[in-house]
Amino acid sequence: MRKMLREKSYVLFLTILGLVTSLGSFGQTVLIDPTQGGGFELGSTFAANGWSESNSANNPWVVGTAVSNAPISGNSAYISNNGGVSNAYTTTTNALNYFWRDVTVPAGESVIKLTFNWQQQGESTWDLLQVFTAPTSITPTGTTTYPGNGFTNVPAGITGATYVGNGSIIAGVQTSTLFLPASLAGTTFRLIFSWKNDGGGGTQPPAAIDNISLTSRVPGNFISIATGNWVTPTTWDANDTPSPLDNATVSVGDVVTIATTGQGINNLVVNGTLQYGATPTQFDVNGNLTVN
Repeated sequence: MRKMLREKSYVLFLTILGLVTSLGSFGQTVLIDPTQGGGFELGSTFAANGWSESNSANNPWVVGTAVSNAPISGNSAYISNNGGVSNAYTTTTNALNYFWRDVTVPAGESVIKLTFNWQQQGESTWDLLQVFTAPTSITPTGTTTYPGNGFTNVPAGITGATYVGNGSIIAGVQTSTLFLPASLAGTTFRLIFSWKNDGGGGTQPPAAIDNISLTSRVPGNFISIATGNWVTPTTWDANDTPSPLDNATVSVGDVVTIATTGQGINNLVVNGTLQYGATPTQFDVNGNLTVN
């Protein structure tokens, strides 16, 4: 009985602590603004939007207006084999092309969240978009030498970079939410987007990217205020998405659905219902799990 009372008291303490520290949105630093350079709306080149690029002769990244598929609109970054007229690639030639930007994260702001909209067909693990972080000493160089198939492989030309995520063959515009390594807090690093394709065929269109957002903040406590998706900000009192460094409480009466892979949390208290959607096969609780 004493053990049960202690556990209930612990849960109550966590809930009260969450209420005290979670009210209102978390203060965050905007590192890349999706309405400005992250949306490629400051000009028709990468440089005008604060990015650098390195392309080979085949299937380069361009900034243009060929892709209009909400929420991708206006200018976006995409692969083109005809100078930006269309979002298309030549499937019979090899290509490895990059664009990137250097970012400085304030010390202590270890929750570093990257979101962006993208669309892509391509070819399985052969022709696809990839995202990396790297030290600023690594400068990508576009090449016609294919780096090898696979989602997570790091091309030889950027050895020392860290794989973050990738595109895949899926219809329509997708939204990716990725949390970068906490070790990047207090450092300046290079955020790299790449496209690779071999000469063995593939399906149009290749990658297109828009509305890139990068923010950082200190870890916090989240409490659900509605039934909804785990990655939907309005599910939570802070109007943000919990990261693997945060703590979270699913409130009584709320049903929160994990419908995206790659999600996790530090400490988790479930007073309501936490359930899987159809997609994910794993959800990591890195600290304590309390289920009431």
